[in-house]
Amino acid sequence: MYIISLYFLALVSAGLLLYHAVPNLLWRRIVIFLLNMVFLISQFKNPTDMIPLLIFMLSSYICICAIQRYRFPHILPASILLLILIFVYLKQYDIMKYIFTFDRPFKVVGLSYILFRVLQLLVDKYQGDIKEKISTLRTFNYLFFFPAFLSGPIQRYQDYRDQENGIEILKLSPDTVYEAFSRIANGLLKVVLISAIFQNGFFDAIVEMKFDVIGLLWEWYCLACMAYMLQLYISFSGYVDVVIGVGRLFGFTLPENFNRPLSSKNFLEFWSRWHISLSEWFKLYLFNPIVKALNHRYLNPKVVPYYGVVAFFVTFFIMGIWHGTTRIFVVYGLFLGLGVSINKLYEVIMRKYLGKKRFTGLRSNKFYSVFCQSLTITYFAIALTCLWNDMTSLSKLFERLGLSGTTATIGLCIALTFIGILIFGLIKIFANFMTKHLRIDTSGFWLRQLGLSVRLFIIISIMFSQTTQIPVIAYVGF
Repeated sequence: MYIISLYFLALVSAGLLLYHAVPNLLWRRIVIFLLNMVFLISQFKNPTDMIPLLIFMLSSYICICAIQRYRFPHILPASILLLILIFVYLKQYDIMKYIFTFDRPFKVVGLSYILFRVLQLLVDKYQGDIKEKISTLRTFNYLFFFPAFLSGPIQRYQDYRDQENGIEILKLSPDTVYEAFSRIANGLLKVVLISAIFQNGFFDAIVEMKFDVIGLLWEWYCLACMAYMLQLYISFSGYVDVVIGVGRLFGFTLPENFNRPLSSKNFLEFWSRWHISLSEWFKLYLFNPIVKALNHRYLNPKVVPYYGVVAFFVTFFIMGIWHGTTRIFVVYGLFLGLGVSINKLYEVIMRKYLGKKRFTGLRSNKFYSVFCQSLTITYFAIALTCLWNDMTSLSKLFERLGLSGTTATIGLCIALTFIGILIFGLIKIFANFMTKHLRIDTSGFWLRQLGLSVRLFIIISIMFSQTTQIPVIAYVGF
């Protein structure tokens, strides 16, 4: 069952009727458990396909129980290492080909996001941030919460626990219901309409046909990079809109995953706005411990500012590798690691030689700001090439491009992005002007219902259409 489908909407509808029929904590926890089970089972065609997930969950449960019962000094790192090794083996990373592989591929849907939740549970429980005993039912519901199971966002256990404790007295107001359904509708429109236009109408057409025109290779590659980045952003943010809206109807406030990332002025800021829950997880459980360890071991005031450069590279290199199991994702990790570490190194050097005040003044310059924004978007768009190519095709692509073609691609991407930012800025100014002077009231009850009805009609028409191919989000099934 895919979240952007009528089957999922039917499951949510049936679940809401059961969920709100009885205002009882145990009842609602059981309903969530049943919904999680139905959604989980729907991801597998054969019972044997669930074997990797069951192995990982059994191992995770043993580690959680061990952390709760014992306080051995090395029990936490041993548990983390064990789960990561099992994860790498079950996901069949390329390195596993030299050890042992399955006779046939198993489905490991949702395993990556479960790993994050389990590791967070282990670390926080061991460090005392989670004081109560973790119950089996609550753990299952947290790990397999059906809206966020496939692709997040990644919610901390403490937040889930606190929100679950309040579902017994949950009463949805009309405004909350409207906002939730409106967000779901907006998310579905992003995926089934806008993202589909960028993927089917632009990206797929460019990749399938235009790359054969050697004389225009770098121009078409630039357009493909931009089209893929936009469809990924629109589809993934739309997916998250649906997930957050559904969670709200069940009384859960899932963390936001996007905050206008394309307005970022540098690559560091970008990752505080893109896939926020993933970035925050890596910051809390990998970046901070690395910086702390470096400070503890090598406390030298002259080099302390450079610790962030090292920690950023390691953190984002691992984040890139997490995205996939093949060699191309090592390249993606290098893209991410170099992007943030060079950005951090640049900031350290500029503050050192310009001073904090002059550097702040430079960053506030409009032309400089828009150029940096264009450069950030371009770098990320080219890095995403790793998500729609394998190692062989990527090598052939850059071999055909050469140094001159690659340079021309970067220059064209920056120029197009620069122009796009300026046009979007003018559109925003015009829209604000019209909103201020026309003073259209969009808060009326019937007007809001009409707008929601129109959106739902468009969505259902597209989803029932046999000719429309709904894009599959790159992060689904991690």
